[in-house]
Amino acid sequence: MRAVAGHALPADALGEDGISEQVAAFERWSRGFEPVAELDHPYIWSDELVYGPPDPRPGWQAQLDGLDLEARRRHGAGFVELPVGHRAELLREHLERAVPAGLRELPFAAEAPHVAIALLAWWAGTSGANDLCHGAAIGRHECRGLPSAAQRPEPLAPPSRADRGER
Repeated sequence: MRAVAGHALPADALGEDGISEQVAAFERWSRGFEPVAELDHPYIWSDELVYGPPDPRPGWQAQLDGLDLEARRRHGAGFVELPVGHRAELLREHLERAVPAGLRELPFAAEAPHVAIALLAWWAGTSGANDLCHGAAIGRHECRGLPSAAQRPEPLAPPSRADRGER
């Protein structure tokens, strides 16, 4: 998952530690995901109960296993051991096969057609992604209280060379 995340998420902006943190948080979220959960009821226009998707994790694991198996067959090494360019090419090929041609926006993570898209979709909904997009510590999902409402959010510090994995 970590090797896929290095291609699915903005690795330059997050750095190696940030990628690892996001993978761990995504895995925590996915372990807590309740399959076929009853969703919010639209009482006003319908009395029909609506349920969420089944557990996506077996399919995601199969996709990760497939990446690794194809890497071993084509290149004689596991996906993680491949050079970055080979990993990117192999992942791109898998995404081209898995993602519908008409996909124009990120789906709900649990309904994503590929684990790389699921990770990106999940991450895009986080406060950290929102902050990175705006270059400021907005804290979208945090309560800052009314006294701070008139204050501009602090700008984000650029990642250090060490954070980006540079020496």
